[in-house]
Amino acid sequence: MNTTFDRQQGKEEWFTPITIFQPLQPFDIDVCSQNDAPHQIAEKYYSKLEDGLNKEWKGFVWCNP
Repeated sequence: MNTTFDRQQGKEEWFTPITIFQPLQPFDIDVCSQNDAPHQIAEKYYSKLEDGLNKEWKGFVWCNP
């Protein structure tokens, strides 16, 4: 996994490599996406701002632990 860490903002983000997604796609929704993710893997996605963990999930869902 690729990791970026910004000590000044106390922010940590983990991006799963696209090679992991390709054999599994297409996803209907990514419930924990980043707005600045290097690639979007689903038709619909929720970022931290939308609080995807509290939304209703339908279809084939990706959730990076």
